[in-house]
Amino acid sequence: MSTDSPNVETMVVQSLFLKDFHVRTRMFEALRNNPDSELFCVETENEKWIINLKDPVICAGIFIWKQAPDFGKLLTALALLKLHNQFPDSMLDIGANIGTICISAVARGVMKRAVAIEPHPLNCTLLRTNAVLNNVHQKIRIIEAAAGAVDGETVELTVCTNNYGDHRVLCSGVADTSLASRDKISVPVAQLDAQPDVDGSMIWMDIQGYEGYALMGAKRLLSAKPPLVLEFWPHGMQLAQSFDLLQNAIAHYQGFYDLDKPTGLRPLSELPALCAELEATQKGSFTDILVV
Repeated sequence: MSTDSPNVETMVVQSLFLKDFHVRTRMFEALRNNPDSELFCVETENEKWIINLKDPVICAGIFIWKQAPDFGKLLTALALLKLHNQFPDSMLDIGANIGTICISAVARGVMKRAVAIEPHPLNCTLLRTNAVLNNVHQKIRIIEAAAGAVDGETVELTVCTNNYGDHRVLCSGVADTSLASRDKISVPVAQLDAQPDVDGSMIWMDIQGYEGYALMGAKRLLSAKPPLVLEFWPHGMQLAQSFDLLQNAIAHYQGFYDLDKPTGLRPLSELPALCAELEATQKGSFTDILVV
């Protein structure tokens, strides 16, 4: 019997059967720091995922917790929408990353179909791969682009190498010195109003403070007041100077729910107060809101 220590790959495979999250965290870090490792397949209770081992946030969460991050918030949002007699069966997932929301929603029958928009090439490759892996590729249309105001124009995407969910579009005329050291790639823009198959869809948006700019290209779509879930990150909106744009885009809606504390519908006039609440908790704090 060999007394050799198991290699990293063996340890990680063994860890997939463990429920000790501390051990799984150590296993993820071991594999992440292995220069020969980049991608890994993880099977959760409901789906299978090819993850990027260099991403210590979304992909780490899948590996460690064996579940799709934030999917519970989608279920919370849908439960709240029932109170407003809204029952969406399709979704527009903007900033889809590797597909944890739209793929899970379609694979579990929560949504019949989806359109997913993701600008980063590796994220989008994994998004396409995971759609096939979970046999939902015929029900999800994937667009490799950034949502924005003008269809077909080009914008600069700054690449975050320590959080593959924090790639950010450079806002024209806005000086954000925090992004100066990042590599940049040019990506096309997909205007939401130009998409032929999204009317009536629930909108799910997580694009790091760029939400107001993306919604500038959705005036027709928003006129019907589709349910809208978006990440609400005061610091990111401040850097992008996008808070006023967001307020203007959703001014005709009734109100919002804080999905971290969905105790009741709040008027849109309380969005500045929500900013203050989050900043008072911890600088850089965020939540997700459902706008109805």
